[in-house]
Amino acid sequence: MHGVTSFAQLQVTMLLVVNNALQGILSSFFFKYADTILKKYSSTMATIFTGLMSAALFGHALTINFCIGVTIVFISMHIFFSQGMQNTRCVPHPHGTSCMCVA
Repeated sequence: MHGVTSFAQLQVTMLLVVNNALQGILSSFFFKYADTILKKYSSTMATIFTGLMSAALFGHALTINFCIGVTIVFISMHIFFSQGMQNTRCVPHPHGTSCMCVA
């Protein structure tokens, strides 16, 4: 039957729409108020989250490359946030739209 959508398909579609909307809002927050490094981590985390949701909802297989990439991202985030920002300070951006971290 064409045009007939099951309730489960509708739920999955709505979940994906809400997921993408929330990722867009979160990304726009980071793009407005965060520095360059945090912007990259934000988009990377959105990609990781989308990959995990794709595996959970649609049964896509997570490859070893994806798992290695996620591990590298988490290790780099741990190093950056535990050691990388110890000697930096945040100052207002010259255009007043966000702040910048400087050494």
